[in-house]
Amino acid sequence: MIAVFKREFKSYFSNMTGYVAIAGTLLLVAIYFYSTNLTDGMSQFEYALVDASTFVFPIIIPLLTMKTFAEERKYKSDQLLLTSPLSVTEIVMGKYLGTMAVFAVAVLTLVPYPFILNIMGNVNLATAFSGIIGYFFLCASLSAIGIFASSLTDNQIIAAVISMCTTLFLSMIPSLADSISTLPLVNYGILTAVAIALTFLLYGLTKNFYAAFAFAAISEGTLIFLYRAHPTVLEGSVAKILSYIALFRRMDDMVYGIFDITAIVYYVSIAALFLFFTVQVIEKRRWN
Repeated sequence: MIAVFKREFKSYFSNMTGYVAIAGTLLLVAIYFYSTNLTDGMSQFEYALVDASTFVFPIIIPLLTMKTFAEERKYKSDQLLLTSPLSVTEIVMGKYLGTMAVFAVAVLTLVPYPFILNIMGNVNLATAFSGIIGYFFLCASLSAIGIFASSLTDNQIIAAVISMCTTLFLSMIPSLADSISTLPLVNYGILTAVAIALTFLLYGLTKNFYAAFAFAAISEGTLIFLYRAHPTVLEGSVAKILSYIALFRRMDDMVYGIFDITAIVYYVSIAALFLFFTVQVIEKRRWN
């Protein structure tokens, strides 16, 4: 795993990808730092960090994660990895940690900002660094999603688009949750559409018709039962589900000075889940 980590980390700096990712993060945060903290006179660096994250993540994360497996698969160099004595889990973790090491360098460039503000006035350093920590763990979860997207295709552009669209969707969840009707029928329709999409995704990943059919039957049967017998359960259910999976909203608590350990656990859990999905995709390809 260490060998894969070193290889992955060095690969980012053998071309411009790593440098562009770090410079892009620094530039975008600097723009918001100037407009929010220096121009508007706000002492909370974490506010600038939140505003910048909506632009940093959809750009930087796809840039770094799109090549992790898609490039290997395109040039058939993944065969060397898959036939090595390393387990698929070690390969995935090595690549993930290599990507996160680049993000760690980018995040370290943000550390001086609170101290710069502190020279000019009184800054709550604890809150500022709580925001930076939340920023890093949000990076960790979104990076795992990006690596999973890269494992699905041999086209880096497609992998980047999937990662970008997913990140943008996650960033817009709070607004979507507030705009969705609470009517049971509307929520039933949305959940049915999601169940259908997940059924096709499950079939695409497993190629097992019976597993996909069983999932569709159970999920749709449950929704029909709830709609007929307990419609109040479905009332506002989509908004509640969206609020639960809103990655960006959990960072807001840390920005406002609430160092919520459950948010860290949630980010780590999301990262672990999508790394597990990636392992399953690569494992399936290895045996095929």
